[in-house]
Amino acid sequence: NLIRSIAVLAIIMLSGTVYRTASCMLLAESVVTFAVAAWVYGGMCGIWSIKRKALWMGGAKELSSVRWQAPLMLMASGVLAFIMLNGDRWIAASLLSRDAFALYAFAGVILISAQSLQSVINVSIFPELAKTYALFGCTSTARKAIRYSLIGLLVSINIAVPVFFLASLIIENFYPAYLPTQEFLSLFLLIASFRVSDFLSSFLIITGQERLLLLINIIPIGSVCIVGFAYFCLDSANIHSLSIAYLATLVAIFNYMGCLVVTIHSSRA
Repeated sequence: NLIRSIAVLAIIMLSGTVYRTASCMLLAESVVTFAVAAWVYGGMCGIWSIKRKALWMGGAKELSSVRWQAPLMLMASGVLAFIMLNGDRWIAASLLSRDAFALYAFAGVILISAQSLQSVINVSIFPELAKTYALFGCTSTARKAIRYSLIGLLVSINIAVPVFFLASLIIENFYPAYLPTQEFLSLFLLIASFRVSDFLSSFLIITGQERLLLLINIIPIGSVCIVGFAYFCLDSANIHSLSIAYLATLVAIFNYMGCLVVTIHSSRA
């Protein structure tokens, strides 16, 4: 993963500098990803001396014995999580003007960075929670997940305060055209704090509560959609960047609190 990330970063910077088109950068990333996948596949065959035909045949044979309910639930949860992470930008792209969406997307870099940081941190947290669950059971794992998440949230919010002033200073001096983003920058930093500190969903996956995680993902999205529909009454003229940012904040808070409540209940079971 590290090699792939370094290779992707290098090649998209090169392709972007030379060709200056998004399609070339995406194509370059696709080529690198495919090459890494082929490399891993070849390594599997080489290290364990598995013939490629046997690998394919064995994989096809095992498909019939897979318990599909859990994977399908996880896939559905992943799709809904993707919608939660990117839905506000899709709405912004659909309803805002070009300039307003440019402002929203510029500030949205904070959310992308927060999700990437969470993935990096969770590389260590997830196996630690899984090990705790295997050795000590659900209650100890739930308490550890709550502790990690609340400490992460507290630290993230404390970091978000100086980051807000630093980002405002940078925007004011280097990106004056994006000064209107300060209107919803604090909301994005709050969303980022919740996303960075979300280790509760990892607990639900480890303990086999995929269906409950799916329900927790559905409720915030559905509730916010209903609230937004009732408030704006299909009048897109009243929708602006700040209102979309508020809706995204509500989704993040509801999702975090839902996972927290379920995890607290598990810690007492």
